[in-house]
Amino acid sequence: MTLPEAVKRLRQHLNLKQIEFAQHLGISLPSAWRYENEARSLPVAVLLKLHSLAVEHGEEDLAELFACSGDPIDPRFKFAEMALPHIDEDLALALMDLMKSVFDPTLEPAQRKDLVGEAVLKLMKCREFIQTTNAQIAEV
Repeated sequence: MTLPEAVKRLRQHLNLKQIEFAQHLGISLPSAWRYENEARSLPVAVLLKLHSLAVEHGEEDLAELFACSGDPIDPRFKFAEMALPHIDEDLALALMDLMKSVFDPTLEPAQRKDLVGEAVLKLMKCREFIQTTNAQIAEV
């Protein structure tokens, strides 16, 4: 399934007209039309909204596509995976955990709090690692 097909399928599943769908996503009607009819990268914010809507309405296959688990849609959305060759894997995992804790509507408040706490601790450790690495590079 292509990205435009997925966007259209989600809108139809929600039983919304394009104008209603556009308003729901906070985008213009021409943008909504383009996202359904042209193969193009979508802004990360729109992908996140589409992913959240798909999860919320039980469209797991669409959610997976919007989350870029298949072919990459927008490289900025996969920043954590792309960063792995350049930074500690823990940082990428912490960033993914943080994204999940913010955008996963199925999490309970206690789960969200725990996930955010763990991600922040990992991020702090990674920050120290990056600072140490940068200092070592500067010495060379």
